[in-house]
Amino acid sequence: MKRTVVVVFAAVLAIGGAVLGAGAASAAPLVPPIPVPSGPSAVAFTPDGKYAYIADTTGTTVSVIDVATNTLDVVTPSITVGSSPAGVAVSPDGKYVYVTDSAGTTVSVIDVATNTLDAVTPSITVGPNPQGVAFSPDGKYAYVTTTSNSSVTVIDVATNTVDAVTPFIAVGFAPTEVAVSPDGKYAYVTNQGVDTVSVIDVATNTLDAATPTIPTGFGPFGVAFSPDGKYAYVTNHIGGTVSVIDVATNSPDVLTPSITVGTDPQGVAFSPDGKYAFVTNHGGTTVSVIDVATNTLDAVTPTITVGAGPKGLAFSPDGRYAYVANDSADTVSVISLAAFGSASPPAGSVHSAYAFTIPAFNTTSFAVTSGALPAGLVLNAATGAITGTPTTTGTFAFTITATGGDANPAVRAYTITIAAALAATGASVSPLEPGGALAAILIGGFFMIRARRRSGIRR
Repeated sequence: MKRTVVVVFAAVLAIGGAVLGAGAASAAPLVPPIPVPSGPSAVAFTPDGKYAYIADTTGTTVSVIDVATNTLDVVTPSITVGSSPAGVAVSPDGKYVYVTDSAGTTVSVIDVATNTLDAVTPSITVGPNPQGVAFSPDGKYAYVTTTSNSSVTVIDVATNTVDAVTPFIAVGFAPTEVAVSPDGKYAYVTNQGVDTVSVIDVATNTLDAATPTIPTGFGPFGVAFSPDGKYAYVTNHIGGTVSVIDVATNSPDVLTPSITVGTDPQGVAFSPDGKYAFVTNHGGTTVSVIDVATNTLDAVTPTITVGAGPKGLAFSPDGRYAYVANDSADTVSVISLAAFGSASPPAGSVHSAYAFTIPAFNTTSFAVTSGALPAGLVLNAATGAITGTPTTTGTFAFTITATGGDANPAVRAYTITIAAALAATGASVSPLEPGGALAAILIGGFFMIRARRRSGIRR
């Protein structure tokens, strides 16, 4: 059974604009799962959305997915790295992929341009049993959790070496994952052994002086910041909850300190528009969907079925897909998200033909669900084409619901402005016969026709 995507159009079309929305749901996935080897556990997309890299934890490889085809890359389907790769992250400039080799003491460095280990620095030595990895938004640092010594290794990305000033930061017992806030101010580290998040001040690469730790639920594992930096979500894999942190105060959210999800939640990621957060329930076969506006499970699509043992996940930069690494099924589930393209409808005027097709992906039908189109225009339910001849001037707001995809609704606000018809004015001159000309001049709605010869005219 297919669910629906809600999109509200709101823009004054005379000036135009751009919109990209997400989400619609269906019981059967639009794209079949992608087979990968050896217990996939983590996912990261390149900033341009061309590739996705999957850490194959029970082996020694990283799988490379061509996002355009949702299949393993034909040229380089996998890259050999260190033992038991666990975490994966792509630098903000798209140049490097860092992979934590959890059975050893290294981070493998992949050159994205060649999809091979970097020729100069194929690996970086860090602390024992590295797990999570995250880049700062400016690409200056990468932070790597090293579980066995309860610390975070700081890497200077410009040199692909451990930072000379602050090589390590001591955190809580058994650190697992790490994320950096969108403004680059904080790095949050989940400490499984003591049920806390360590707060690193990125400016000094030390624990935050005011709030060095934040309490969480039982067994904090994954962590992610909302795109606006307001919230951080922490999955508590023992407690079956997600802790909600108010980043402004570095404390549990007063209104909603936690959200109950499925069994053994581990991975967490926010949609690019910040409307939803997806949480993998590793003890089952589902992803929980959280409505970020309310900090509750989504009312329409509270869960999405994926493969067995879902662990890491990530959204594509354009919001069209979410990839979920299923470590018990050796697959990557592809969650298709209904999305709207960047083109905006043009302005219209009364008594003039109008046509615009809403650009969209992963959608199958369209309907106006609130407001109304300008009088004289109709929406094609199958194609999303808005056509007709407007009969009334004004500004019109309306909501379009588009069905399709595997997930939850997306909402966008737009308006259409219809102007009055233009008055007929102007002049034209056309030659009609050799040696002569016919001048047609429109004056006050009447034509004056005057013929004259090019030669023999006295002035």
